[in-house]
Amino acid sequence: TQYVFTGIFLYFIGYYGYFNFEILRESLAISVFLFSIKYLLKKKWLEYYALAVIAFSFHFSAIILFIFPLFIKVKYRFWTAIAIFCLGIGLSSIFASFVGKVNMVGGFIASMKGYVDYTPTLFGLLSLLIFNLLYPAAIYRFCSSYLKIKSDLYSLLGAYIFIGASTGLFYIFFRFLNYLTPVLFIFLAEVIHRSTKKIELPANRFPLVLMLMIGFSTIHMRAYFTDTSHLVTNSRWYSKWYPYYTIFDKKIDKTREDIRMNEDKF
Repeated sequence: TQYVFTGIFLYFIGYYGYFNFEILRESLAISVFLFSIKYLLKKKWLEYYALAVIAFSFHFSAIILFIFPLFIKVKYRFWTAIAIFCLGIGLSSIFASFVGKVNMVGGFIASMKGYVDYTPTLFGLLSLLIFNLLYPAAIYRFCSSYLKIKSDLYSLLGAYIFIGASTGLFYIFFRFLNYLTPVLFIFLAEVIHRSTKKIELPANRFPLVLMLMIGFSTIHMRAYFTDTSHLVTNSRWYSKWYPYYTIFDKKIDKTREDIRMNEDKF
């Protein structure tokens, strides 16, 4: 994106805490993938898969990178994504049972087993549908049809939507979305800037940008304020990182330490 600082700002308010504190090893794998995107789009498979192997050595979730070339070959269609989501809901219990029976220790399968007993509520399913499918699909449609933005990254945004649709089958698949979240931020930066230029009256631009930023913040920052009272009374998810002290400050935050300790027990 030509709007570099907006893209960085969106990352900062949306995923900075999660990527930089919570999933450090996976973040390294994601960083390697970002370097490989140019090879993926140019179909330089040797370079791409070499980097995919390096990413996989950091985190097992990078296994998704080995099938990304298939995703970019499949033309994105909204109703196909909806069908995948609905079919996934119907087969979720069967798939969870299959994962639970796989005899494998360690790796991504072991992580998946931790979610076998997770059954989303109706509200949970609606959240998956809205945030992982409808929201990015709206961005795709807005960019391609209304703003008519030309980009080589549409195939990856389409892959984001298809992977988001697969969360109906198994919740942990949301981890695969992490690899394509930076691509989503690029399109969002374009939307925020270019949509305001479509408005003829300059006075209307600031309220529009403000609404877009509030909407983005609500969607991507909601996890930070999730109640974690089951770990520590009157705590929130952001308490795990705030205040975040440097190696030069030996002060220990009791709430954060108690959350970490109780997380290990769970």
